[in-house]
Amino acid sequence: MTHIRKAAGPVSDTRWRVAAAGWVALVLALTLWPNPGAAQAIAETPWWCIVCGAHGGADVFQNLLLLLPLGFCLGRGGWPRGRSLLVVFLLPIGIEALQGLTIPGRDAALGDVLANAVGGVLGLAIGARLRHRPIATARLAPAAVGLFALQLAGSSWLLEPELAGPRPWVEHPIPRDPGRPIYAGAVARAAPPRADQVSWTVTWAPADEPAMTPIARLEDAKGSVLTALDRRSDHLGIEVRIRAAALRLRNPAWLVPVPPARPGDTLTVSLRREAGRIHLGVRAAQDRTARSVAVGSQHGWALINPFSPSQRSDASWARWTVAWLLGWGMLLGWAAAGTGRPLLWGVGAVGLLLLGTAMSHTLASPAEVGSLLLGWLLAWRLSSGR
Repeated sequence: MTHIRKAAGPVSDTRWRVAAAGWVALVLALTLWPNPGAAQAIAETPWWCIVCGAHGGADVFQNLLLLLPLGFCLGRGGWPRGRSLLVVFLLPIGIEALQGLTIPGRDAALGDVLANAVGGVLGLAIGARLRHRPIATARLAPAAVGLFALQLAGSSWLLEPELAGPRPWVEHPIPRDPGRPIYAGAVARAAPPRADQVSWTVTWAPADEPAMTPIARLEDAKGSVLTALDRRSDHLGIEVRIRAAALRLRNPAWLVPVPPARPGDTLTVSLRREAGRIHLGVRAAQDRTARSVAVGSQHGWALINPFSPSQRSDASWARWTVAWLLGWGMLLGWAAAGTGRPLLWGVGAVGLLLLGTAMSHTLASPAEVGSLLLGWLLAWRLSSGR
């Protein structure tokens, strides 16, 4: 039997409009805070850029999603179409104007406006469609579960290292980046990189300031970064090109604390990928620091994180993953509500998570499974169509 999700009445209209106002407030809070540290990069980005910089693909995706909920709430709440379109077009223009003219470290780009507007219009169309026509929720559940499975498989593949690019590859010891401190030590040797391992030998220089300090970088013939080493306060950051770079998505930076070392000591820094884990190490004459962190299909958030995702601690990485899976659980729970067999779809989603993470050698933790189930349960209980 096909279950139909019914259109809501006037009370629902008020609820959706309040939700739209709340979303506008959230968008303004997220987009209008200053970021002085990015001023140099912003100065090098032209306003007419559509897909900007090494992470342009992630930025376009984020901007598409930014106003999609607003459009959805306006359409679902029954706002006149003309007014709704004005909101989803004028709001991003106003935000970009404020960012470009008055807020330090924030850029105004044509691509952001276009992506925001497209997302808002798409959300408006979906919301209006659900308001005026009942929807067969039996079709939503398999679509949502299929999307979840595709995301798990794609994340696992995209997070794999891929040291490939046009040759000749060029090494840059102690890069001079505008706005960044210059490393006071030296790079003694950079071992030939492999897809599963990179390493450097450097002369240590303690940090005079917490700002990120480039130490070494390897680029392909087009200037794309293949692997990089930098100092971040009392940590060393290692970045390796992953498959997602071709789509201009985010690239995680792996951080490892520096062991006790004196200025001028020789440090050997390494990153090795094996069986779903990143093994990091810093060796000094009198001490050795090493750690191992899992990376797999449940970490798809790292590809679109609005900030360059860094693995400073297992706790921060785990919090992002739990939040990511909570969101997926809410989507899956909403889609399953009203099918007549929501529990079956919930069990199927958990099975997919366990299978996907096992295939990437990073079995989901109890907290990750619990967050997916919690999101699913909340959406199922709150859905008017359950």
